[in-house]
Amino acid sequence: MSVQFFDLTDKRPGCTGHPIIRLNNFLSEAKREADRIELVIDTTEVPMKALELILKKHGFKVVDTKLKNNDIYVIIAEKKTQ
Repeated sequence: MSVQFFDLTDKRPGCTGHPIIRLNNFLSEAKREADRIELVIDTTEVPMKALELILKKHGFKVVDTKLKNNDIYVIIAEKKTQ
């Protein structure tokens, strides 16, 4: 089982630096290469409901959520089985 890690908490300039855009770009690649992903997100930037919908769109589902500190979470998601 291949696992990919992505940290969305670092700030980047411009439209393509927005965490949701970066998440979509990451997931486009990850869905072809990984069975499991680990994301670090700031829920003030990416609401949990939006994250779940985006993951579902790319064929993943949340299997675990861990509070790292304040609004920072580590999300573990796996590919949905058909």
